[in-house]
Amino acid sequence: MRRELPASNRPKEINMWTTDLYYKTYTHMVQISTNKDELDPVEWCKENLKGAHKKREHGSTRSRKITRFYCTKSGYELLMSTFNDRVVEHSKPFNDIAEQQLLQGLELELRDHLYYKKYRYSLHLSARNFDIKDWCKSNLGMIRTDYFHTCGGTSLYLKSDDELLHVKLALSEYIVFAKCAWLEDEVVKAIR
Repeated sequence: MRRELPASNRPKEINMWTTDLYYKTYTHMVQISTNKDELDPVEWCKENLKGAHKKREHGSTRSRKITRFYCTKSGYELLMSTFNDRVVEHSKPFNDIAEQQLLQGLELELRDHLYYKKYRYSLHLSARNFDIKDWCKSNLGMIRTDYFHTCGGTSLYLKSDDELLHVKLALSEYIVFAKCAWLEDEVVKAIR
């Protein structure tokens, strides 16, 4: 039995943008509020949304429980259409390009400007017995001045998708994390 909450009791919905994968797999998250006499979203998911990660009681109050679900785009759309009036919070990538970047292992960083005002990608590498500078000289065709050393690793900044792909293919075992900078105006354009 589904019933609609009176406007005063309805939870306020919060929309967020996903900037990193949940549990290294999921790009979307939905938090659903449940009262005692309402359809249980966990039971509904067992039948209708196989493969979603469920976190049973993310929070609760006296009269309701909050359950968080991590899922793919199709699962997100199904949860939003079924439990729309009970969604407390949800998160999704701001567009398809951002979703693909997340699935490729990039963290998305929303920034005022690019890294050092010219680089789209930032990679942190940990290579104790490997010289990043020599590799860049021989494989990227120049001595890169666009890197610097930090404690225990090297940060490498790249401008293009091609450079990123080349480095990820060759040095994947040394990459600790990779980030992609998204500018505020790019996100606004992507949302519209």
